[in-house]
Amino acid sequence: MENIRKLMQFYFLTESGTSDHYHQNPELFYILKGTLEVFAKELFGEDTKTKFRPHHFPFTEPSAEMDVSCFKCGGKGCRFCKGEGWIEILGCGMVHPHVFELCGIDKEEYTGFAFGVGLERVALLKYEIDDMRLLYENDIRFIKQF
Repeated sequence: MENIRKLMQFYFLTESGTSDHYHQNPELFYILKGTLEVFAKELFGEDTKTKFRPHHFPFTEPSAEMDVSCFKCGGKGCRFCKGEGWIEILGCGMVHPHVFELCGIDKEEYTGFAFGVGLERVALLKYEIDDMRLLYENDIRFIKQF
């Protein structure tokens, strides 16, 4: 449990001296993609398509941003997706082995993936909420709509 705590605390540290040359388990990246595709379909509907674009995040490598087909227009283009047909929804990647090292976890034995999604942003888009502050005001009139 202590190693897991260290891993979580690492997010608040600055990465230093990492190498881009190492080997990850490629099958695990496919598991990450599959997991996130199921997540998107559960959240936005069975017809939702996903695409992954390479990106840089400091604690994962390889890293990607995941877009979903617009759940309002079906990918045709509208104000929600700014005419693109796609909405960026989250960042993800394989946990960098250096992160495991700094947390005292054997990088040869363990590997993993990480992703982060802005739930507030998803709620704003999905339920057409214009002001994020409404999510935090505990106004019963607002809450009863859902």
